[in-house]
Amino acid sequence: MLNRAYDIGVKDTVFDPEMPNSDNPFNVYYKKPKSHEKPLFRVRISLTGKDVPFIKRVKYELHETFSDPVKIVERSFDNPDCGIVIWTWGKFQIEVTAEDHDGNFVVLYHYLSYDDEIREQRKKRSISADSPAKQVTFVDMTRGRS
Repeated sequence: MLNRAYDIGVKDTVFDPEMPNSDNPFNVYYKKPKSHEKPLFRVRISLTGKDVPFIKRVKYELHETFSDPVKIVERSFDNPDCGIVIWTWGKFQIEVTAEDHDGNFVVLYHYLSYDDEIREQRKKRSISADSPAKQVTFVDMTRGRS
């Protein structure tokens, strides 16, 4: 991305109002695998910023313990923020390489922070909650779909 400072960042979230059958945008989806004790959380990682429309594709480099640690996403009408969904039990730094339509690249680093988000939303909701639908709810997807 030559001679231009792009307004692009990376965010992660466990709150996904577009999750099927979600009537509560503060649902946190998780699975309990038999292979280890820690639950796996459904985390969506995506780009933010006013210059995201200039991005053509994004390469996410996840932790080396993932079976497929490199994810490449083309920006599309259905995925305008180049988002991916992962199931993870831990936090780690990801390397994100964004390519613009002219073939220029920008590399960003992001440390997952979804547990901070859960803690922050719980605090906000406990103070101002006026209905159960606004509570942070943990939804077990162990037998469900991703």
